[in-house]
Amino acid sequence: MHTLLLKILWIGVWMGVCGVCTAQSAETQSPAAGAERPEPCYVVIAVDVSGSMESSDSPQSDGGARRQTLRDEGQLVFLQMLPFLRSELYLGVAHFSDKVRYSLPSDDTGPLLPWGQTFLTESACRNMVRPAAFQGAFSADIGESMDWAAARIAAARRQHGQGPGKLIVLTNGDPRDSARELDRGGGPLMSMAKRLLDQRIEVYPVLIDAAAARLSDPQSRLSADEAAAERMMRLVASQTGGKAYRLSRELGFADIVLDVFGVGMQVRTDDLRIGRHDWAIVAVGEPVKSATVEPFGGADQAPRTLAVDGNLEAASGIRSNVVASAGYQTTILRRPEAGDFIDRFWLGKWKLGLADAKTPPGVRLYRIPDFLMEVELTPEQPLWLHEQVQAKAHLRQRHKKGPDSRTAGVWQDAGDLTILVKASSSEAAAPVVVDRGRWTSPARLYETEPFTIGTPGPYRLTCELRNTIGDANVPILQAVRDVRVYSECVSVKVANAATNQVLAEVPPTAGATVRLSLQGGRDVYLRIGSKGEFKVEPLSGTLFLEPLDQTDWPLRKDDQGNLVAGPVRLVEREERLIARADLDVRTPAGVRHIRLPRFNLAYPPAPMRIECRFTDSRDALWVGELHKQSVVISAFPVFEQSRDATVSRFPDGLPQARIRTVDMRSGTTQVTEPQSRVLESAQAGGYQGRTVTATYFLESSVPIPSADKCEIELGPAMENLQGTAKTYAVVDPAAKGLFKWSVTQPGQPAPRQGAVSDTLFCGEPIRFHAEWKGEQNVSAVRFEFPQTDTNEPAFVDLPMTAGATSADVEQVVAGLGLGQNFPLYVHVTMRPA
Repeated sequence: MHTLLLKILWIGVWMGVCGVCTAQSAETQSPAAGAERPEPCYVVIAVDVSGSMESSDSPQSDGGARRQTLRDEGQLVFLQMLPFLRSELYLGVAHFSDKVRYSLPSDDTGPLLPWGQTFLTESACRNMVRPAAFQGAFSADIGESMDWAAARIAAARRQHGQGPGKLIVLTNGDPRDSARELDRGGGPLMSMAKRLLDQRIEVYPVLIDAAAARLSDPQSRLSADEAAAERMMRLVASQTGGKAYRLSRELGFADIVLDVFGVGMQVRTDDLRIGRHDWAIVAVGEPVKSATVEPFGGADQAPRTLAVDGNLEAASGIRSNVVASAGYQTTILRRPEAGDFIDRFWLGKWKLGLADAKTPPGVRLYRIPDFLMEVELTPEQPLWLHEQVQAKAHLRQRHKKGPDSRTAGVWQDAGDLTILVKASSSEAAAPVVVDRGRWTSPARLYETEPFTIGTPGPYRLTCELRNTIGDANVPILQAVRDVRVYSECVSVKVANAATNQVLAEVPPTAGATVRLSLQGGRDVYLRIGSKGEFKVEPLSGTLFLEPLDQTDWPLRKDDQGNLVAGPVRLVEREERLIARADLDVRTPAGVRHIRLPRFNLAYPPAPMRIECRFTDSRDALWVGELHKQSVVISAFPVFEQSRDATVSRFPDGLPQARIRTVDMRSGTTQVTEPQSRVLESAQAGGYQGRTVTATYFLESSVPIPSADKCEIELGPAMENLQGTAKTYAVVDPAAKGLFKWSVTQPGQPAPRQGAVSDTLFCGEPIRFHAEWKGEQNVSAVRFEFPQTDTNEPAFVDLPMTAGATSADVEQVVAGLGLGQNFPLYVHVTMRPA
């Protein structure tokens, strides 16, 4: 009778699974349903039942009347939990030793069972699959199980469409042959790993050996053969994109299967925030008996305490499932279907408890979000140092929405979702973090801004999906992949433009400083060429230099196939230039874009120049001129470290200045000493304060005599002062037409050039007139009668208009006595240009 009941139960469960299969097959035929259908996933659980495995994992009591192996526990936990991880999932189980001795489904039934959304209990699963008991041979042929899994997954893909494949292997490896295959660097398992990689099947070995015995037992040391078997399984996992696991107190079967499906990121138990994109939460450890939910906002903000029992779904819409294991249990709480239940009972800050609703259980918490996340790099590997890379994260639906579901759409927009990308390496001081990008909706595609990695070596690339829940940005999903960044494939060399001698090679690190021996003011070339084991060809690019007037320097090819920019002037006002470059490089993997990081070209300061500038820009001085002008002395470039010493070198005056006039016809030379004073003391100014200037004023009290030239010499005012002398011609302004003037009285005959009327009538208006060349910069004209009847001079100032070249005025001049002769002087003031 007992046997009959088992058979009846087996048939009932099998019919239920077949019903699911039929329903899903019908759905795939509907175009509308196919558009919403999540991507299928194919899973094979391969259980080692060899004699070697039996000695490592013998049956033991599970705390009750039943005796089972760790492999039994593992396959039962996996069977129960897989439907929670993806709805479009197809499953197979294989027990193998020297070959596959048992399989589910059988060869006659089909390649794999539709397993998504089955949610079977432990007892139902026990009745579906055989216990893991010794069959066949002492040694295991793991390659046979891999070959069986590959064939079943390929057949299932032909029926249901393309999708990822996962092979979970419960084994202690192959202690007999692994060491030999590792020593040879290849063999059957390595060949099979390559084949599985080509077929997109990841391998996840769960190592059950002496070091991963019962959780209550102390760990044992592995023999040399067992250690080699473990290394081989880890290598196979790595080469297929999977991961190897070993059971421990902190990592049980439930933790492992969650990690296999990308939701192994643990959540802090003291800050469990649940948002709209969380499909379920999973607690692994002590039984969870209660949950207190504190809403984030809204009118109804009172915390709610829910009992995790048979009435939970009726009270809150939250569905509860329990997966039992030896020593712990896994509690799965699923989001309600109804939108109002989600707002009232699901969204908020959670606190899990034991039966008293106060004591937190000892659990490891995980979340199962709505999405799967696939990450790809553009371009794909291989990657080189400083190559521009873009990470793309594509969100896919994890679960199929039921026909009666009233859950609000989980993707209206990406406003509450962000993505953080981090590339970490033990060989790099700090990770590369990229937190900027954009969403493309409704494709659910996130593309980061292009970024580069500045240190070669292996990297763990982590893409983290974050959800704004309440006032916090909460990580809800991680996708991880390993990448390798090769050393630089190009180098930058700096050469002397005059000799073509290479002065230095730029290190490949960001912010590197190259110290050149050339002083400022000299020219260099920057040359970019191939470097390293990969023979690449630089194609084109742009060099960026700051602070220069020309910041963008297109790179051109030279005769050796290098890219060259220059000549580049090491500008005198700086002690360094900042450079970077964008390049297109042809590599063995195609054309790649390289963004070389910023580097500094440091060079000794240019020699300081001390120069004198005379502000009077005229070519000629006038006969009779009382010469005055300011003189500017400047030092450039002056850097901060020498600024104070340079300022102190400027004199307080120009006591050795001389004005020398030379008459070439008579050979007469006249030397006078002008007075000098400081107008503006030495001070730093200009760009970055790198020009120090002082202004002095020279004034002669002796009119310039009639001569051919006038030389103004400052003398040795400062050491290395340049431009200390200036020579002017000496001219008669009236004779040269530079200045004309007249004094007339209306109604009288026109005067001679440069003279006054023969007769002036007392008490009558006199017209004073002057005109000049514009380049003479005349600013004032005064007529003077030095002595009148009152023994006081009489002055007449012409009204001046800016920009005018003439002026005149009519006025009566008092003090001119009848019948007397009076001298007349004209005073002209000129301003420096």
